[in-house]
Amino acid sequence: MKLALILCVIALVKSQSNHIIELYDGNSGFGSSVLIDGYVENLSEIGFNDVTTSLCIVQGIWLLYENANFNINAPGASGFNWGINFCQDLPPLLNNRVTSVRYAGSAWGFQEDALIIYENDWFQSREMYAAADFPSLGRFSYGGSLIVTGQSAWTLYEYPYYTGYRVCVTPLDIVDASPGFYTEPYDFGFAGRVIRSVRKGCWGDRSIYTAIKIEPGKLYSSYGAGHSDSIVNS
Repeated sequence: MKLALILCVIALVKSQSNHIIELYDGNSGFGSSVLIDGYVENLSEIGFNDVTTSLCIVQGIWLLYENANFNINAPGASGFNWGINFCQDLPPLLNNRVTSVRYAGSAWGFQEDALIIYENDWFQSREMYAAADFPSLGRFSYGGSLIVTGQSAWTLYEYPYYTGYRVCVTPLDIVDASPGFYTEPYDFGFAGRVIRSVRKGCWGDRSIYTAIKIEPGKLYSSYGAGHSDSIVNS
């Protein structure tokens, strides 16, 4: 019941949030634009598919995808960034190729405590959002990548009801509530496993910290594991 209730709330609020991004069809924030504050599974629905050349993030954590539905049906290029009030051009991997976008974390604030687990690496495909303990994730058991927001660590378990192999993961900076990005299972010690239960706080003797020090005001993009680049805002 608790899982169903939280998923219902997510469904109600994911159409709008305090995460805000503006996409432009010209370089350096020029040209026609569209302002987005929610999940867009296909930018063709708002007449902006495959035309984004630059972006401005008003605030939040934003994920960009080459294909519709967040690369669920076909893996492709993806990118992520976070921060407040910055603009930048897209790298070649995503320039004029963005088809879907979504934010990560709580709809009410990207520095709220939350754990977001994605089915595939680089935050692609389906997601599972947690703001509290879940003794069993059921059919939402994923393990491809994850984002940790806020000021709390989380414990990941291989089996339901907080049993089996476990590791603790943290945000990048707990004091400043800077998000932690784990782009593939090796990053958080879960290669060959899936996450079947999660618990807020660190309840194990093995802690893993994000291997990538993601800075605000930069865009990180990849076409898959092992190929990534970071674009610094000029």
